[in-house]
Amino acid sequence: MSEKTTNISAFIADNFGANATYVEALLARYQADPNSVDESWQSYFGELLGSTNGAVATAPKAEAPTATPKTVTPETSPAPVVPEKKAAPVAADADTKPLTGASKKIVENMEQSLTVPTATSFRNIPVKLLEENRRIINEHLQ
Repeated sequence: MSEKTTNISAFIADNFGANATYVEALLARYQADPNSVDESWQSYFGELLGSTNGAVATAPKAEAPTATPKTVTPETSPAPVVPEKKAAPVAADADTKPLTGASKKIVENMEQSLTVPTATSFRNIPVKLLEENRRIINEHLQ
């Protein structure tokens, strides 16, 4: 692995935290075909990779581009991005053994769940309404 790749990976990890794997997957897609990612990511990666001497210190501030919500029909929904599996470093003198039984099944289910698309929605509800509904439910339960 080159020093530039290591610097970019470290830069992405520092600035994107838990989402670093997703951003690195987007970067890999961008490097394979720049048109395979959103325009905002194209400009971000273009600036990030276009730094003069390969030093990430001159890279732009790590602000995730704001994407406008798009309506995606089930027929045209893109395949979910599953990060590459990277083996965790193991000490040379460590005693390792493969997972078996319930632990193995849990890991398999967790890895399979990464392909399930998720959605989050928010609603603004006045606090007064919540308090009133709680009072009504508590009175009914008594």
